[in-house]
Amino acid sequence: MIFMEVVAFYALLVGVAIVLFYGLRRRYGYLQLPCLTAAVFLCWVIPQLWLIRQLYGNFASEYLVVLHFFCLACLIAVDIGWRSGVQSGKAVVIADAVTDESLVAICIAITLVAWVMVLGIGTRALEERASSTWSGPLTIMYFFSNIKVISLFLSIYLFLRRRNTVIVLLLVANIGLYAPALFLVFRRRAMLEAFTCITLALWFSRRIIIPRVVITTAIPIGMLIVFSVGSLRDLGNVHTGEPTLLSAKDIATVDFWAATPFMKDTSAPEMTNAFNMVRISADSDAHTYGAASWNRLIFQWIPGQIVGADVKQNLMLDVATAQQIVAAYKEDLRIGSTPTAMGEAYLEFGIFGIVFFLATGYVAGRWWTRANRGSRTAMCLYSAGLSAAVIMPTAYAIYFFNIIALYAGTFFIVSNLFSKQDLGKSL
Repeated sequence: MIFMEVVAFYALLVGVAIVLFYGLRRRYGYLQLPCLTAAVFLCWVIPQLWLIRQLYGNFASEYLVVLHFFCLACLIAVDIGWRSGVQSGKAVVIADAVTDESLVAICIAITLVAWVMVLGIGTRALEERASSTWSGPLTIMYFFSNIKVISLFLSIYLFLRRRNTVIVLLLVANIGLYAPALFLVFRRRAMLEAFTCITLALWFSRRIIIPRVVITTAIPIGMLIVFSVGSLRDLGNVHTGEPTLLSAKDIATVDFWAATPFMKDTSAPEMTNAFNMVRISADSDAHTYGAASWNRLIFQWIPGQIVGADVKQNLMLDVATAQQIVAAYKEDLRIGSTPTAMGEAYLEFGIFGIVFFLATGYVAGRWWTRANRGSRTAMCLYSAGLSAAVIMPTAYAIYFFNIIALYAGTFFIVSNLFSKQDLGKSL
């Protein structure tokens, strides 16, 4: 079984390399979901799995075999779903009433709402904002503040298309929305959103691409930054609620390599959670069959402050949470860590959990094709949703559809105010 574990690990590594290499063969491949997902697997999944193999490989190799092969199946599912979505996007007639003029109004409206949410968060008590677990109004405002990714993309896209006072002010306002997350709090998601919004705006507006040598160089640098975010936050006093701007001298003091799983044996909390989920599911042959994903949707979209906590609780199904599953092996779910989409997807449906990745790839591929054929609606949805799709493996199984419902709902509500929009045809 140890031999099979080695085979499974290197099969995953080869699979990731093939998808990444194939994607980067295209000049614009780094803008597509399969290539970016492979980069996440290479820089985030595999380093953590490497550490887990050192810690558990001798006595739990059979579970690692399952986890390795399932991760590979999830990556392949993203690629297959993407290809199917691309073909589907070619088979429909583009009917989109959203114009560049209406995009300006849409960007203004979304920027204003995002700023209201961000300012609302700022009005909460320092102790509440500094807490590692937010609840109540803070979580609601934070959730709806996520629509800023739409306005960030639109402000950059419009600035590249034409420049006037309104568009310049929109760009400044959206940079202001992202600056704290990028330079003070060091949010990984904000970094990815800034990257995808800038690169996609360059592509959709002027067909400008970033040289592949820059992209390939950025991949290992990105890995070092991802695992060193905790050190950067500690250095910038983020956890006190009063973060400070780090100087180049401050950043130079961080040992980025030491924070990676190759050097630090506590740097794999997320994939350890996935590993434990696979173990308990394989041991008991128990699956939640979509209940965990249903509960996440209810938790996110049903406001307990409005319908009542009891009503919300009654809508949720009685299944084990990630914390309970990890606790079954007498381990703690580290605060801030996630079950990962791979761990939760396997717990949900076993090998058939790849359906989450297949569906995500299909939707993203369809929007990509329609965006390149001139649909501004698809362009906005793809640009806003790409980072969510890329982050999905690091979060939970239904993450992409949970957050894309917010993006799509916001875009269609706002766009209907300024253009005649047909939801069915736009998708």
